[in-house]
Amino acid sequence: MKLSIHPDVKGKPTQTDRGYFVKNKQINLGYGWTNIECDFDDIFELITTDGYATSAELNSDNRKEEYFLSRQIFMVDIDDGMTIQELLNDEFYNAFGAGFYTTARHTDEHHRFRIIFITEEPITDVNNVKKITRGLLTMFKSADISCKDATRLYYGVENCVIKEKINRILSKEACTELIRMIDEIERETQKVTQTLIHLDTVDEEFVDYILNKIAGKVGDLKGDYNVWLTIAWATCHSIGLHQAKNLMMKYWPTKTTKESHAFSSWKRSSSPTLGTLIKLSGISKDEKKLLEIQYKLRKMK
Repeated sequence: MKLSIHPDVKGKPTQTDRGYFVKNKQINLGYGWTNIECDFDDIFELITTDGYATSAELNSDNRKEEYFLSRQIFMVDIDDGMTIQELLNDEFYNAFGAGFYTTARHTDEHHRFRIIFITEEPITDVNNVKKITRGLLTMFKSADISCKDATRLYYGVENCVIKEKINRILSKEACTELIRMIDEIERETQKVTQTLIHLDTVDEEFVDYILNKIAGKVGDLKGDYNVWLTIAWATCHSIGLHQAKNLMMKYWPTKTTKESHAFSSWKRSSSPTLGTLIKLSGISKDEKKLLEIQYKLRKMK
């Protein structure tokens, strides 16, 4: 089994404004990667005893996607919403999981761990690596959805205590099904996107969810008129003037009361749109797709 490790990264580095440090030594996480080949028993020890960071097999010491060669180890980060006992009872894990180990911030109250999957053979197609990763993230809804790139690094844990190694394989058939599932999501999303493009308005529940996400990122917007105005006008474009005022009051009451005159100057022809709100919300590509599919289903009822 081929993969790369970073010889200088054991455990999770400390991040400061000057970069990443391991035991007071500054580390460049983009360079210094070394390919190795060994069986899973040895790899599991490298990760959970020695604590080495791992990534895909590369044709350079530079951990960029353009230097990707293959990946056979896939991991899923669980930071919230699932316990180890729930994992041990999970049907998909019990069929295909190769093991797990707790990560640095794991506590008895908040379980944080990383699930390991080993494919039957190395995956050399970058797009298939991404789809398999996204498929695994979809199977574990509590997973960190940011972990999708083909050369993603995963930190090890030195002398990890809570861990399990089972040597089960993620079969070719299972990989094919995960890829098919993501392809289907993408096809449905493309259809929904075309539907959204041709709609003048969308429903208030959909926009309310997006505004809630935005509010969590931008705060009360005191003194930030331009951002407020962009959100207000995009909301007007999405659900109409009256409903937009109500929703803006829900999340930014002080700002909306002060700037209520701005609604009278809104023009649909030059207004930001729903896409602007989705972008400002910072939701992931996959979450956006699921939202759009859910919206389509509501419209069909």
